[in-house]
Amino acid sequence: MTEAERLAGRLRNLERRAALNRAVRRFFDERGFVEIEAPILVPSPGLELHLDAFEVSASREPRYLITSPEYQMKRLLAGGMERIYSLGKVFRRGELGAHHNPEFTMLEWYRAGEGWQAIADDVEALITDAARALLGKTTLTLPDGRTLALDAPWERLSVAD
Repeated sequence: MTEAERLAGRLRNLERRAALNRAVRRFFDERGFVEIEAPILVPSPGLELHLDAFEVSASREPRYLITSPEYQMKRLLAGGMERIYSLGKVFRRGELGAHHNPEFTMLEWYRAGEGWQAIADDVEALITDAARALLGKTTLTLPDGRTLALDAPWERLSVAD
């Protein structure tokens, strides 16, 4: 592959990422969600033992790069916000690998007073919208030649199943 081909591929990926971010924001905005920006530098990284936060020397008190916007978002829910989402950078040590980077973009959303079915509906509609925005269609052809239809409704299985 030539340098020009590599550059063209990188530019295509940047354009696709921008289109996906626009589609995600449009999806939530059209449904009455408010986008929040969680702080990147926080006094506590959270209590999940499996998440390894980056400590940053920014003041006399320890600070950490955010591993998830969850805590900030739950405070907003407790304060009365009912539909919120965050699409932003988070950081986790120990995530570096061939397919992982310690800095990545995370989407998280909450809707107060509704059950898991509403969130499942969100996921179905979001994936369908994202596919339309990126591919112009709602089907994917898998490497083995099978076709995957992304339109709702999706099969929903119980935990037992």
